[in-house]
Amino acid sequence: MIRRLSFHLLMSFRSLCLVAFILLLAGAMFFPLPHDWSVGWRGELLNRLHTPLFAVAAMLLHRGRQWKTFLVAAIVAALVEIIQPAFGRSSSMEDFIWGLIGISGAIAWQARLIFLRALALILAIAPPGMLAGRVIAAKMTAAGQFPVLFAATDQPDTILWQVSRLAKETPEGFMLGRGSSVRLEVTKQDWSEWEALALTGTVNDGPPLELGIRLDLEPSQQGRIHLRTTFQPGRNRLHVPWPKKSPLPPVKQIVLFVSAGKSAASLTLNDIRLVADSKK
Repeated sequence: MIRRLSFHLLMSFRSLCLVAFILLLAGAMFFPLPHDWSVGWRGELLNRLHTPLFAVAAMLLHRGRQWKTFLVAAIVAALVEIIQPAFGRSSSMEDFIWGLIGISGAIAWQARLIFLRALALILAIAPPGMLAGRVIAAKMTAAGQFPVLFAATDQPDTILWQVSRLAKETPEGFMLGRGSSVRLEVTKQDWSEWEALALTGTVNDGPPLELGIRLDLEPSQQGRIHLRTTFQPGRNRLHVPWPKKSPLPPVKQIVLFVSAGKSAASLTLNDIRLVADSKK
């Protein structure tokens, strides 16, 4: 009698956990996200978080045979990707694969062997954990080399930069053509000691190309600063000063872009850094 009661209580608790997790999963998978969270390292981190989420889902869905658990959890992962576009989220085969990795980890955990459980933890935690570690390391490196924002010759970790669909990242730098952009959420927002942006870039086989520069300020400042400069054919080293107002408000991110014009020329940005204020 006591065993039967304990079994029913356990099953009821497990069912409550399953319902709670389904609600959590639905919120995580279908709640619309700000654009900044769907691209760059944040977007990639969200993708990789499919592994622990679906590992837990498979653990809660486990009933009897392991292949049935894997099949049911995989179907749930597939349905999530199919339904997400209806809620303004993107559908991705990569997300589905991350989910399958997490489900595989849950199946390995069910084997109750030490080495398989170690493998299960690696499968569930390593994908987002490794990326988070890389982001932290990149931020520490960026803070250490400030005011260098990008230098292709130093082979930096560019994970903090967000490259648009039409832009490319090459060993020589960021390649921008018409309608493309790169942007960086800065690690140090106080730019009051810098007076300009120094850019080194090469226009590849085409006419002069205009580069737009946008400084997005902190929300409390409610504004943006727009700048422009023109690269001539060949290699250029340009100095772009801030507007004549002091001090420069705290900067949230910098965006470098080429407008969607008729020119087929492309620009490779080799070096991006801040220039110290000569008056200080």
